[in-house]
Formats: sequence, structure tokens, C-alpha cells
Amino acid sequence: MTEDALAVACKAVSVLLSAVGHALGEGDQRILLKRPDEITGTDRTRASAILASVWRGFFFCAATGHAFVPLQRIEEQLGRALDENYPDASDEFLKFATSYWTLKLAAADLSRDARYRKTGIQQLLCKVETDLGSVFFPAPGATGVPASKREEIQRALLGESGAPIDLEEFMRGNPGAAKKGQK
Repeated sequence: MTEDALAVACKAVSVLLSAVGHALGEGDQRILLKRPDEITGTDRTRASAILASVWRGFFFCAATGHAFVPLQRIEEQLGRALDENYPDASDEFLKFATSYWTLKLAAADLSRDARYRKTGIQQLLCKVETDLGSVFFPAPGATGVPASKREEIQRALLGESGAPIDLEEFMRGNPGAAKKGQK
């Protein structure tokens, strides 16, 4: 971790918001540095709006394969590059995977830093990463979305996002989607 975890996280949130035409407003960082139980009233409404925009912004960033941390971090974490980890993946899937895994690393860095654990920004990034991971990158043996439903949910999420992701190419080269006869 070469850059401060908070700076990386704030930049990630800014990029995610910008992808859908929004920006961090004055006071937003203050809100995001609070613990979620300390966020009340209009700050809670703003935090919810940020979460919704960050969620949608992820798909737009994934359409271009935006990396939230340096790409070599993926190889350090997974032991190999994404194209080696997903050898049959399409370019659309690899772009999505790049954004997901680099966001996951940014969230993990923030979670490891005791100063930011349990803050709104840490919880926000972890929620987005966990929700995406459960559908697009489930851990082996994890309970969650069954493979038979995964493609249907992925299609719905990608379609609803409005991001310019070629859905058919994504699914054709998606190693996590259910293959015929798989449950």
C-alpha cells in the first residue's frame, strides 16, 4: 500500500460518482468519515444517495475497466494476472473484473487501517464490493446466489445499470455464469 488508504478510497468514490455525473459535495467527506450509526437526518439521506450513485457508477467504470489501485496489486493478491486467473474470459468480463478486484483491494486497504474501520466510506465500499462479489465473483463454497440464478441476476443488474457493457459478450466470456446443466 503506497498511497494513503483514505486518499485512494476518496478518489474511488469521486470516480464512481463522476461516472454517473455526480460529485462529492461540500461536507460529503465529513459524512463519510462518520460511523454509520452517527449519520442521521439529512446526512443519512445524502449518504444513501451517495451509495446509490456509487453502485451505479461502478458499472460505468467497469465498462471501461477502470482500475482503482495499480493493476500489479491484483497479481500480488491473486497470485496471477486476471487474464491468467480467468483464461476463457471475454474482454468485457475482464474489464469488469479489473474494476471489481481493484475496488475490492481499495476497500480492503481501508478496512485494514484502524482509523477508518467502521466509517461510512469503509462501509460504503465494502457494501458495494460484497454485493457485487456475491453475484459476479462468489467465493468457492460460499452460500449465496446459486449458479443457476447468477446469469439471470447478472443480466438484470447490468441491464438496469445503463452502462455500455456488451451483455452478450460479457455472458459468453463470463466464467462465473451458469453453463448448461450447472446448478
